[in-house]
Amino acid sequence: MQDFRVRLKNAPAFKAGMYLALRAAQLRRLIACGGNALLHLLAAVRLEVGSLIREIFGKFRRWFLVFLMSLGGNLVRNESLVLADRRKGRHFLVPRGMTFREAAAPIISNLPAHVRRRLFEQKSGKIGRPVALGFIVVFAVIVMASQFYGLAVEIYVGGRYLGAVEDETVYAEAAALCENEARRSLGQLYTLNVVPTYSLGVASAEEILTADELSQLLFAQIDEVQELYTMTVDGVIYGAVTDRTMVDEFLEQFLASRDPGEPDTRVTFAQNIEFEKRTVSLKYYMEPAELIAALSGFKAEAATYTLRKGDTLSAVALRNGMTLSELVALNPGIDVNGVRAGDEIYLNKSVPVLQVDTCILETYEEVIPYETEEIKDKTLYVGQTRTKQKGKNGSKIVTAYVTYRDGEVVGRDVVTETVTQEPVKKIVRVGTRSRKSGATGTFQWPCSGVVTSTYGSRPSRGDFHTGIDIANRKGTPIYAADGGTVVLVKKLNYSYGYYLRIKHDSTGYETLYAHCSEILVEEGQRVNKGQVIAKMGSTGNSTGNHLHLEIIKNGQKINPRPLLP
Repeated sequence: MQDFRVRLKNAPAFKAGMYLALRAAQLRRLIACGGNALLHLLAAVRLEVGSLIREIFGKFRRWFLVFLMSLGGNLVRNESLVLADRRKGRHFLVPRGMTFREAAAPIISNLPAHVRRRLFEQKSGKIGRPVALGFIVVFAVIVMASQFYGLAVEIYVGGRYLGAVEDETVYAEAAALCENEARRSLGQLYTLNVVPTYSLGVASAEEILTADELSQLLFAQIDEVQELYTMTVDGVIYGAVTDRTMVDEFLEQFLASRDPGEPDTRVTFAQNIEFEKRTVSLKYYMEPAELIAALSGFKAEAATYTLRKGDTLSAVALRNGMTLSELVALNPGIDVNGVRAGDEIYLNKSVPVLQVDTCILETYEEVIPYETEEIKDKTLYVGQTRTKQKGKNGSKIVTAYVTYRDGEVVGRDVVTETVTQEPVKKIVRVGTRSRKSGATGTFQWPCSGVVTSTYGSRPSRGDFHTGIDIANRKGTPIYAADGGTVVLVKKLNYSYGYYLRIKHDSTGYETLYAHCSEILVEEGQRVNKGQVIAKMGSTGNSTGNHLHLEIIKNGQKINPRPLLP
């Protein structure tokens, strides 16, 4: 009898019962200690029951899984279920429809033979009390274990276990996330060439993978990408290396070589250079020496050029190391034979990949532009202006950080300014008097200047001058002496050069304006008195810049001077 008691005490079921009893006694003592008994009780129950489950479930884990599956056998969709014992790397088969007794048999069979014989003796067709106690403990363990473990879908790729998820839709979501990440890293469309297999299993809540976690595991299967130190220059990837030490040293030396070593001088890269460790396509992989060579080179950059007089596209392309076809491709729609001085075109300019900004503290004199003030004047026609006071620029002494790039100033950060001479404002009278449409019958001076030749005979030249000459600078505006219609515009006349004639409606008067450098109106156009019609020049038979003005009355040229104010 004493030997039986010893063996009974060593039985797993008896140990479990005693363990629970011991823990219950400890709980009673804990509650008796006072304080917040309910909170202490709940915390103790959770810790103690969890510890008990881990101890018992760890020992009989494999068979408890089978036992759980037998209870839920009607949920198994296949003829049989393969369970993975991931701790030992083994799989075992659970037949469909396994009964409670069949599932419990392996647990019981693990007990020593003499214990099984004593515990499961039949008395009056009933199971002994120790056996009942043992099954109660087992059932409690199973119920509690169900709080920590549940059914899950296990995923295998190439026969290798990848993880467990709630259902198959999680894999589809994870695959889409993985393909999007691969597309971003590779810079092209990517499709996973992986065919997973599924198996129903049991897993704890901690073992269940989310779509994000599973996508990371799938991404690790892609051979075309790798985690590297990726270098970008103004957002453009120039390469990726496994070790950035050499490249960092090169960048430091590059800046140091461009430092003039002067006080108050800063040297920085003009571009935004960044290193980031991330997963990218292997096409960006370089050896550090290769990346340094790429950074030391040049790149093409678009630049503008304004055509000058005599420029041809072929000559411009040749001067800039381009072919004509390359230049035309860079300027779509350009007319090769129709370009002229002043047109702006695009060129390819070769610049270093890495450019350095050198910021130097400088003191220099700077011009202060004068302002222009306009004053309304009702004695002048609309469009007419007169300068009342000439403007004059001022000056100031400026101290600023000046930033140079390739010898050109690209920025100024002003520190102080000291005005040495105030600017003088320019004051301009602006006409507000409305012009009458058509002829008025009276004339105004057609331009400003000096009368150098009058109407009449010129003995020194042996001819008769049919008008008056008013001299001034080239480009001086010429105004209509009265309103009317432009009836004639001529260019390159041997005598008059560029000239035009205006008929002043039914007054019988016409005016002629000769030797112009440019004519701003067309035949048939209506003009108002005082309207700008041309610019002064020296075209035709002329010895200098001036306007030859004629007034014609009923077809006869008359002296203009008495008709001018």
